[in-house]
Amino acid sequence: MLRVKKIAFGKDRPVVCVPIVETDRESTVAFARNCIAAGVRMLEWRVDIFLEKNNASVLLDTLKELHEAVFDTVLLVTYRSASQGGCGKLSDVEIKVLLADIAADDSKPDLIDIEGFALEDAASFIRDIRSNGVKVIASHHEFKTTPSYEEMNEIFTYLSESGADIIKLAVMPENAADVIKLMSVTTDFHEAHPDVLIVSMSMGPMGIISRLSGELTGSCITFGAGDKPSAPGQIAYSDLEHSIKVLHKNASQDKNIYLVGFMGVGKTTVSMALQELTGRTVVDMDSMIVKREGMSIPQIFAEKGESYFRRIETELLEELSVESKLIVSCGGGAVLSEKNRSLMRKGGRVALITASPEVILERVKNDNNRPLLEGRKTIEGISALLEERRPNYEKARDFEVNTDGRMISDIAKEILSKL
Repeated sequence: MLRVKKIAFGKDRPVVCVPIVETDRESTVAFARNCIAAGVRMLEWRVDIFLEKNNASVLLDTLKELHEAVFDTVLLVTYRSASQGGCGKLSDVEIKVLLADIAADDSKPDLIDIEGFALEDAASFIRDIRSNGVKVIASHHEFKTTPSYEEMNEIFTYLSESGADIIKLAVMPENAADVIKLMSVTTDFHEAHPDVLIVSMSMGPMGIISRLSGELTGSCITFGAGDKPSAPGQIAYSDLEHSIKVLHKNASQDKNIYLVGFMGVGKTTVSMALQELTGRTVVDMDSMIVKREGMSIPQIFAEKGESYFRRIETELLEELSVESKLIVSCGGGAVLSEKNRSLMRKGGRVALITASPEVILERVKNDNNRPLLEGRKTIEGISALLEERRPNYEKARDFEVNTDGRMISDIAKEILSKL
């Protein structure tokens, strides 16, 4: 997962990105503002199209205005060369200078698209761009054909080794089998490399299904047209967004609900409230492990060690990931393993339950079944462990719900509204 502003790429349904293909400064900024007002969460500025009628100086001035306009909307800058289906006529050296200037500007975008095969020494250039704090999409486009399954898998592998944050492959189908082939290789590569963020699409009218199926195949971004499409087969943003929401809702109905968070935030209590509202079965992971092992968690830690506990925790998550309609209350440290986080993502939606250190201390101060809190039952000790684990909680979560001073029923209803 990659978090940019308020968007978590790689979580469930793909993010719909709208291209900006205007050719003057005023229209570019106005179009962006209209998109933002309509709820668009990601914009792609096609600077190869913009540069047909403007120079680099005007481009950077326009970038500043866009930077001021977008706020929480993610901005991707793309220069698509003619060889990759765009309008760009710059040489490799000129492309690198342009994109480097954009990445170094105070108004830098959130992401820059770099052509992973067309641009010479792309991996080195990607490192340079990322050193400016800009995320990178390494892309490749086949506008005439769909390569073989093996060739597309090799393209994904090559791009994934470039150091980019996201990799992208777009191909042109000749028949329905080509569309299925693209979706198949995307799914297989995603399952084999769950930490690699992928964007894939089969272009043209025949490939529209590939733009809708990201939640199934693992493609984390899809492109929907505003006033004008930027590639063959793009459908209107509003139609694409609506279709993806409908598919996501239907796909999520049977998925598990995972509750993660620090010890004492109220996961067990919240899971009981969710059970009352949904009728789903609750699985408390710590309780199930205690029952299976025939000893308390402190005993497991003392006699077999934390690494043993973490291993059986992962084994249990593997079992649960193939079940459906469960409410799973996870142990406080279940998110520490990337494998565990991947299993949760595979199995359902992840709600991060939070509480302040003061509230947590009040809830756990008389609880002797928390081995990792031994000697840490203070505001300072809890705060330190919370901060240590926060990055892993944020990687795991689909959304976050705070429990401080709230009715349990209200917390449960908020979770259900965000699924």
